Amino acid sequence: MNRDGQIWWPTEAAMKGEKYLKSLKNKSVLTADDFLPARDFLRPKMALFVDYNKVLIDGPTFKNLPNFVMNPQHCTNLVIRNVQINNGYRAQNGDGIDISSCKNVMIYKCTELQAMMVFV
Repeated sequence: MNRDGQIWWPTEAAMKGEKYLKSLKNKSVLTADDFLPARDFLRPKMALFVDYNKVLIDGPTFKNLPNFVMNPQHCTNLVIRNVQINNGYRAQNGDGIDISSCKNVMIYKCTELQAMMVFV
């Protein structure tokens, strides 16, 4: 929770991520390790396909992603099958498959599980 209690953050690192990333602007050379302290703040898409033709995604399992798992954009002849997506209740935008401006898409035999948080 942030100081005023209005925004819930999954971790303290996520809450401080934006400030940390701004501190990197003055660094002339950045490596992947420089971004590790901000990884809870950054919310990358797992699989992003843009402008492809004849795409087959068959059989992967994705788990606990903070953003869209798959986000095909402007693809043609796209088949997604036998995909399993498991996101916990903390997935802020844990959409499983988000199709955007694609043609001839077939999705079948896919499962998305979203764990719910129960307060007792």
